[in-house]
Amino acid sequence: MIRTVNLDTNNQTEVTPTALKTLNLRNTWLELVETTKEEVECVSDKISVAQNFLDLPTSAGLVNLRLEDDFTVVNFVIIQDIIASKEVHPIVMILCKDFLVTVAKKPTNTLLIWLKKE
Repeated sequence: MIRTVNLDTNNQTEVTPTALKTLNLRNTWLELVETTKEEVECVSDKISVAQNFLDLPTSAGLVNLRLEDDFTVVNFVIIQDIIASKEVHPIVMILCKDFLVTVAKKPTNTLLIWLKKE
């Protein structure tokens, strides 16, 4: 699933790979959740970032930062309910000048709350 969140208006929309091709990404958050190969290829082409940067990390506790000329990639985990279930959810965050991309196994409501803080 590819979901867009307009960071100016907070409007959320689910988009298809076809619709993504013509979408203006300025001030947009692309949230990729349980994506198909086609969706990852389309996003990779749209944002001009190699597909391997859109892969979720396999380790459960490392934070990784990669600085490129046009974008930054941060791999980290969100720890949820650490005492009871010790669940961790890997996240990839790609920061660009005009937009943000996150990749996760399920929706990252924690990030949405964090982004809305003023």
